[in-house]
Amino acid sequence: MQRINWIDSAKGIGILGIIYTHLISWDKPYPVEYEWIEVYSLLSVICIPLLLFTAGFLVNLESFNLKISRKIFEKFQFLIIPFLLLFWTKFDFELLYLLFFCYILFYAIKGILKFKFIKYFVLLITILAAIFSPYIQIKLIEDFVFFFMYFYLGYLTFGIKSRIENKIKFLSFRNYIIIICIIIGLIIAIVLLVKFKQDIPHFSMLRGFSLVEAIVGILIIVIFSILVQKIKFIQWTLSWIGNLSIFIYIVHPFLIKLGENVLYYWLNISDFNIIAPIEYFLGICGSVIIAIIFRKLQKCFPKFRNLVRFIFAKEV
Repeated sequence: MQRINWIDSAKGIGILGIIYTHLISWDKPYPVEYEWIEVYSLLSVICIPLLLFTAGFLVNLESFNLKISRKIFEKFQFLIIPFLLLFWTKFDFELLYLLFFCYILFYAIKGILKFKFIKYFVLLITILAAIFSPYIQIKLIEDFVFFFMYFYLGYLTFGIKSRIENKIKFLSFRNYIIIICIIIGLIIAIVLLVKFKQDIPHFSMLRGFSLVEAIVGILIIVIFSILVQKIKFIQWTLSWIGNLSIFIYIVHPFLIKLGENVLYYWLNISDFNIIAPIEYFLGICGSVIIAIIFRKLQKCFPKFRNLVRFIFAKEV
């Protein structure tokens, strides 16, 4: 499949954010600093929607010459099989099954999306469904209904891809300053939304605020990802991480847990400000190193290559 560097960069930022949230969200045997929790509150509503958005964006590049059943099998292979293999762990790999169900629903409705008015009617339905999803009593279905909107929004955004890229590509210095000011304003707005929504008691209003937070966050990251394409080292690093996003998502929890066991239980370090950066670094760099090792082994041992491709498909 064709790679789009700024989308890979956005995926890279998304997976870096997810690793950060996993430093906080799992039960810790030591106290977590309040400042870290504040950032967690911000990132936790953006990162998974961002990765679903990029998946929906990239679904436009898939070849639909294959039978739908074949495509579903491919998604099952690199999303559900790892989920089932890791189901016994205490870690939550919700992104895997959310992505799978988003692909299934999209393939089911793909045939009717050739009509423009139906595309936007479906968008309206997905937004309303997301806002009122808390009334669904089954959590799995509630999450799927809520998160599919981001996948579908990514699919629609592909239609204005060229316009977005051209406008960013030919920006003057003055316009760069304006965009930076807009990004700062959006960041302030999203922080205020996070603070304000804590006082809202109604479920549907909370979901509405979460939608706005996530969409604003996605917009900020997309603009940033396009702008950093001119800074080659940052673009290459983020794109490389984004290209391995599913693999890193699967591997990093075990590396973070390993870091916790070594630092807290063996070395008796309980200061979160020391433990968290080390665990974060280990979750990112360790996952990348393992991916590199897998790639080397693929070249040396064909049978091992087939096994890894079966589990992680095109992500490794």
